[in-house]
Amino acid sequence: MKRRRVVTTPEADEDARRIDEWWMENRGAAPNLFLEELADALALLEMEAGVGVRQPSRAIPGLRRYLLRSTRYHLYFVHGDDAVVVVGIWGATRRTTPRFADRVASTSAAFAAAGDMTTPGFVNRNGQEVMRVVDVPGTEQPQRVYELRCRSCAHRYGSRGSDNFDRQCPACQDGAPGMPLA
Repeated sequence: MKRRRVVTTPEADEDARRIDEWWMENRGAAPNLFLEELADALALLEMEAGVGVRQPSRAIPGLRRYLLRSTRYHLYFVHGDDAVVVVGIWGATRRTTPRFADRVASTSAAFAAAGDMTTPGFVNRNGQEVMRVVDVPGTEQPQRVYELRCRSCAHRYGSRGSDNFDRQCPACQDGAPGMPLA
């Protein structure tokens, strides 16, 4: 099974930020459910990009939709041979979709920029640099743990490869705690 890099557009990042903010304020019994379900979906897309159903779109050919069942959001994405680009996240109960025509340029740019986020030297948008693969299995097979270093404070910590693309430093950016390096 071929693994693909999963990247997000700025619009999808904003969708996720907005939804997570609302979810944390309004779902006290499960404030982290949205982010947990989103992380699981992104890990699934890395391994199996053909999940979900086709979403007709003239603007973005090959668009697919995957339902986050517990939180009832649709994850809209398109995939190529080496990458999956998340185009947007939208409430499944809204009976509308994002304006995909407004997301064409960022989707193309995301495909063009899709590099390998597990290669030492890769730096994500939050200034977290991949240093090396660690000889520790990740939380899911065949994931590995990677050592990341924050370019702001030099803190070093472990991260799953699928999380490297938007990881924030646990020391200076209020990111999730890092995984053990040994």
